[in-house]
Amino acid sequence: MQSLQYNETMTSLDLSNNIIGGFREFMNKTAPRLDEHNRRVETAGDAISQALRINTTLTKLDLGWNQLGSRSGILLGEMLGTNKTLKWLNLGYNSIKDVGAQHLFTEVKPTSTSTSTTK
Repeated sequence: MQSLQYNETMTSLDLSNNIIGGFREFMNKTAPRLDEHNRRVETAGDAISQALRINTTLTKLDLGWNQLGSRSGILLGEMLGTNKTLKWLNLGYNSIKDVGAQHLFTEVKPTSTSTSTTK
């Protein structure tokens, strides 16, 4: 993910349909997983959110259909609080439950340039 952290040219990234969340996230295991040496194993949300805290060029990210779980939703929500560049994020067809969605929506702030309305 270091290449995403420091990339200065890419503005759009489509990682959809890659199952990067994996089975553990799909089953909504929100507690960190540990390896055989008792070290924390990153989820897809860990790696992506960490990279996007630093990235200042990516404006569009598609993470749909990836079996991302609530833990990734929480971490991506925290990232949205610091990343001011990302304008479009697709998380459709994942397994982000209420707790993950709550963190995501808490950090999403409407902008004055928003033109989308619902009647």
